[in-house]
Amino acid sequence: MAPCTSNSVAAPLVMYQPRGVFSIAKTSKQQTAYVALLDMRVRTVEKQEDAYWRTRFCREDYYVPGRGYDQYQPAYAMGCSNALQQSDADFQDLEREMEAQWATDSGSSLLPWREVRFAIQAAWERTASHRLKIELPALNSPAVVDVLGDIQPIYRSCVALADDLQRMGSVPMSSFAHQVLQRHSQMLRGFALTLQKKMALDVRRQTPDVFTHWSHCWRSQWAQFKNRMAEWEPAQVFELCEVRERKLFTAYQRTLHKKLPAEISELLQQQSHQLKINVDRLGWVRANWSL
Repeated sequence: MAPCTSNSVAAPLVMYQPRGVFSIAKTSKQQTAYVALLDMRVRTVEKQEDAYWRTRFCREDYYVPGRGYDQYQPAYAMGCSNALQQSDADFQDLEREMEAQWATDSGSSLLPWREVRFAIQAAWERTASHRLKIELPALNSPAVVDVLGDIQPIYRSCVALADDLQRMGSVPMSSFAHQVLQRHSQMLRGFALTLQKKMALDVRRQTPDVFTHWSHCWRSQWAQFKNRMAEWEPAQVFELCEVRERKLFTAYQRTLHKKLPAEISELLQQQSHQLKINVDRLGWVRANWSL
């Protein structure tokens, strides 16, 4: 049977924030890592369910012809999310609470509760019957404790190199060369931002000794580099960029050999692959273009 199609604009994926399971206080690196893993697993299930309903919503008995997926998607998200959070409850136990929630937070949908109730219940029952529950690691699990320690060095390297590339743009070079450096800087900032979101990292909360030490080292090295920058050639900038990106790629590969949560491993694989492609292109540009 063909999947549902709609002429309406694709609905953005709405994910309702779980309430009960995220009540753990973020008072330590261990708890922060635990919450981050929990958040990723919730979102993975929600994305899987969204993909399922997107292809079959128009075949449900409650569907009204002509309505786009955007009118039902928030309802499916609510049903799935609440089923994950309240695994010991029945739909009827929380129906009134969800009706009140829908009245104030229905996302892209313009439908009243009575027209989405069955969609919410269907999503709830599917999530519950398929036992799409989140298998939580123990809070004191070594894997949970080690995750931030594995990822933070890559995160900091991405931030540092992106900043350095931005500053090295002051070396006189062609507009094309500037564009290449800018693209690489933006790529690395994108990597860092994604890692920060995934791992609930917040550099403003770094312990003073770690962050201050890194900052002091950077200032000392940068001061020496800045004094020589006026004498640099564009090729030297590109060579330095390539060397450091290859070192970063090695760090990715080293981290990927460790035992990581599947979501983190997949993310690092994607970033590593993208980095490898771009660093190879950088070497080709350095060898074949006038910078």
